[in-house]
Amino acid sequence: MALAALLPVVLGALTACGGDDTDRDDRDPTGTGAGPAAPTAPTPTATLDSTRLAVEASVEVDADAVVVTWSVTNRSGAPVLVTNRVPDDSGRLSDGPDQTYVLPGDEPGRVELAKRVLPVAADAVGDAFPWIGVTELDDGRELRETVRVPLPLRAYAPPAPGGDDVRLPEPATSVVFCVGVLSGREPAWGFKDDGGIARVNHGRAAEGQTTRCSEPVALP
Repeated sequence: MALAALLPVVLGALTACGGDDTDRDDRDPTGTGAGPAAPTAPTPTATLDSTRLAVEASVEVDADAVVVTWSVTNRSGAPVLVTNRVPDDSGRLSDGPDQTYVLPGDEPGRVELAKRVLPVAADAVGDAFPWIGVTELDDGRELRETVRVPLPLRAYAPPAPGGDDVRLPEPATSVVFCVGVLSGREPAWGFKDDGGIARVNHGRAAEGQTTRCSEPVALP
């Protein structure tokens, strides 16, 4: 039997991701031996509230996959950039929506499916700096996707700030979906064109990002 969580809610009502990480041990934040902490986005400097950006998300776990149907509606009065184009492990952007980051969440046993800017290892520089593709969304427009991530979930994310590979908790007991939206277009974010798709650098673009997550759904 499928487990589902339907979340027809605006952005401001979703669970916030990010915040002050200064007192957390990134290698083992819970003392459980679960590995490095989730790469959590810093507190944004340009947060879009629920009157300017609406998000809906449905998360369902079936026998062989986690299925997420989500949408963003821009009511901000200006274009925004949705960080929905996750590259594969060869650095290629697919036309399909299924590619997503899979990383440890912010609670023991939780896994995050992420389409957002992440902090990365400090030694990532130049063209090797991890990046994510973005979709420009004009005011009044909606972006909608359905993402299917096979079970069992496998870690996929840029190296964590401590430089370690990202590992998922064992056992994984719940899953959330998180999406990021960038307000503004700062050159320091490392904009490049990749086959007609704009991309930005992880880490650098986090200051302009609004990130919200769904409620957790239990894993079988």
